[in-house]
Amino acid sequence: MSGIVADNTNLRSGQIKAAAGISSRPDDPPVLALNTWTTAANMSLGRYGFAGGGGQNNAIVCGNDPATTSSEEYDGTTWSGGGSMATARKHFTGFGQTGSAFGVASGRDGSNNYLNTAETYNGTAFSTAPGTMATARWMANGGVGTSTAGMVVGGAYPPGSGRLSSCEEFDGTSFSAGGTLAGDGRSEGASTGIQTSAIQVGGEDGPPSPGYQGAAQEYDGTSWSAGATINGTARKGMTSHGASQTAVWMAGGNADVAGPDASDMELYDGTSWSYGAFLLNKRPSVPAGAGTTTAGLISGGYWRTNLTSAEEYTGYSGTIDSVEGTLWYNTTEQKLKISSVGIMTSGTWVTAGNITGPGGMYMYGAGTGTAGLLCGGGGDTDASQSFDGSTWTALANMTNTHATAGGTVSGGVSWGGVTTAQTYTSIYDGSTWSSEGVLANSCWSAGGCGASYQACLTFTGLYANDTYRSTTEEYTGAAWTSGGNVGVGCQRPAGFGIVSAALKTGGMRHPSAGGPYTGNLSYTEEYDGSSWTQGGNLPRTREAPTGFGKVSAGVVTNGGTDAYNIETYLYDGTAWTTGSNSVLERYNGGSGGTFSSGWTAGGGSPTDASQNTTQVWTVPDAAITLG
Repeated sequence: MSGIVADNTNLRSGQIKAAAGISSRPDDPPVLALNTWTTAANMSLGRYGFAGGGGQNNAIVCGNDPATTSSEEYDGTTWSGGGSMATARKHFTGFGQTGSAFGVASGRDGSNNYLNTAETYNGTAFSTAPGTMATARWMANGGVGTSTAGMVVGGAYPPGSGRLSSCEEFDGTSFSAGGTLAGDGRSEGASTGIQTSAIQVGGEDGPPSPGYQGAAQEYDGTSWSAGATINGTARKGMTSHGASQTAVWMAGGNADVAGPDASDMELYDGTSWSYGAFLLNKRPSVPAGAGTTTAGLISGGYWRTNLTSAEEYTGYSGTIDSVEGTLWYNTTEQKLKISSVGIMTSGTWVTAGNITGPGGMYMYGAGTGTAGLLCGGGGDTDASQSFDGSTWTALANMTNTHATAGGTVSGGVSWGGVTTAQTYTSIYDGSTWSSEGVLANSCWSAGGCGASYQACLTFTGLYANDTYRSTTEEYTGAAWTSGGNVGVGCQRPAGFGIVSAALKTGGMRHPSAGGPYTGNLSYTEEYDGSSWTQGGNLPRTREAPTGFGKVSAGVVTNGGTDAYNIETYLYDGTAWTTGSNSVLERYNGGSGGTFSSGWTAGGGSPTDASQNTTQVWTVPDAAITLG
């Protein structure tokens, strides 16, 4: 915080008049959850092997594979057509910190000729630069700098010629030699920063020693030196962006297959890489990036088809890092405030539109409060639906009937059986379902959760012989692997969170199973990515409750057939407190969302009548007063 301006006239002390370096406004702004990707408007054309740059609210993309001259510009809300390049390009380099001052170079044209030309964009039209590169190339490692101080990093030339370690700097008119990458040459990685403070990460080396790379290299304007290695799998085809070598984000990519790293994000601070939020969509091959580590944009790429979708990133930008929020001075109240999405205050429930497909028992949900995914219903069906916060839309049918769901509405996964034990798994890519991987242990009525369809968790449930399963399995987008065993096996618990921080609570365990916990349960367990430990128990036992949120801020409601079915409980990572009662009774329904915005839908009533109703949970924006 850079300072508080106080009024001490007439010896008054401490009345805040303004906050230097902090925004002043007459009201409190909406609360934004930080370190999150959210859905942005789709591009008009699915793009892969293209170039992009600029800021989150002033971005540009151009080119495609197959090669095209077209471009689109993003203003933070919508995409619109931009100027056309003079030459159709694919797998080329783009550089620029704004969409209205952008440059492109290298690539291949529509006839697959290797290009050594460059063009610059002024926000209206592209112009061909008079100078050419010393070496034509394609699949370079992204672009660095601006349209008047840019750089093309490495790349590849015709098969048999190997990958390039040479870099060429661009001044807006002509090219000159830059520093040489270490190693055997590198292509299809990512680069960002400025011409005098750049970073290159990932890609494929060789020959003579081919292989995917996870180590970064840093550029000081003259030469490249070794940087830190990413946490995820070494890979190619990712994108990165950032204003300097010490504030970089990188996301997507692949190591021959669209594995779990295709939705990974990592952040670089000039010293080390750390994981950021999962992308909402798998982007294993050559998406485009724009913006900064606090306001990023990713678009396109290839996953079974050229993608039109885009996502916006909101990073950590608050002055006080320990609180999820933004600092501002409220001039009306004359108070310094910081926003928070983590305050444990009770929300309210209201009804929303009824589901459109089959309602009833055994429904399973995932996603957010305004982008939800609901699977099953009607006892045992393959239906799926999406929720926008008020209305439901029917989606394609799953490949099988399923018991549990995770991920998002644009990248979901559902698995296991509903009324009989199954091993099959289905993933959803935003338009169609396909089979992908099988559980090691068949199950039905299991619990589960997950932030993306490359990172889901299933736990407990019933085996085919109706005995309780204690196992946990983790899903990577292609296969399931074993995790730690739960303490108390049961059926239909509520579950929410992520693979490395999940919560299981409630459910039912038949008395014939024996042990200290039988019947409807209040037992709660927390998972840290490897083992389960007991958490705070629910105030009441709940059979087949619904829940959403995270371990440190969760919501559970409904479940059971008693008079307490409508009660809501809030979890802070240690203990439960009572929240506002829900407006609808149900159990065996689906749910999704965060602590501040969630929903429950479908299921059965306490008399087992089929339900097709929806209720929405909202916690109002909150502000902590600091002074």
